[in-house]
Amino acid sequence: MFNYCPQCGSPLRWQECKGRQRQVCPRCHYVLWSNDESKKKQGLSPGLGK
Repeated sequence: MFNYCPQCGSPLRWQECKGRQRQVCPRCHYVLWSNDESKKKQGLSPGLGK
């Protein structure tokens, strides 16, 4: 997980976004989406291909 926004460098905060707790930047409103969650939705193993 990140501590700072990859776009503007501000500290990220945890808040609810689309029904889940996600890291969000209060400055530029960037939302950090986890790749593992999207792979689970697609039916793929998170470690596949490593």
